[in-house]
Amino acid sequence: MNEKYYCAMNGFAEEQMESELKVPVKDEFVEGAFCDLCYQAVQAARERMETYCGENTRIGEDVEIILANMQEIAHYQALKMFDYGVAYGAMQQ
Repeated sequence: MNEKYYCAMNGFAEEQMESELKVPVKDEFVEGAFCDLCYQAVQAARERMETYCGENTRIGEDVEIILANMQEIAHYQALKMFDYGVAYGAMQQ
């Protein structure tokens, strides 16, 4: 279940979904959203680094490795926080 929410928030879901609380789960990467603006800044920085270092360096590949692993960390933490929220909610009942 938590993977479904993560995918919806990150723009991977085919359609908008609602949480079990009947609250829409918003795609946080739609154009102009906070995550979209952050991602644009990251991509612009990557392009500048490649310009400074030249295209023949591995800087672009290294940046992609860094970004991919940071995304994996954020993904893992998001799913854990969801699990903790579910566990906390169950304790409150």
